[in-house]
Amino acid sequence: MKTTVEISDGLLTEAKGVAAREGTTLRSLLEAALRAELDRRRTVPARYTLVDVAVGDPNVVVEFGPGGWSRAMEAIYVGRGA
Repeated sequence: MKTTVEISDGLLTEAKGVAAREGTTLRSLLEAALRAELDRRRTVPARYTLVDVAVGDPNVVVEFGPGGWSRAMEAIYVGRGA
């Protein structure tokens, strides 16, 4: 099917150069690029949703408990001279 698509001059020039170097047609190059982009969009999840982990959830391990962030920071820098 024929259609008209507007693309920038620079992109068209680059695409024509790639097609010429690879010994293929501009049409084949554009179809392959469009097919690859459509495949990529089909396989990428629309968005990631974080699991809601409520306070007090028995499945959550609180490693540093009392002392919170300052205790965690101490553990991070153990043996690093800080």
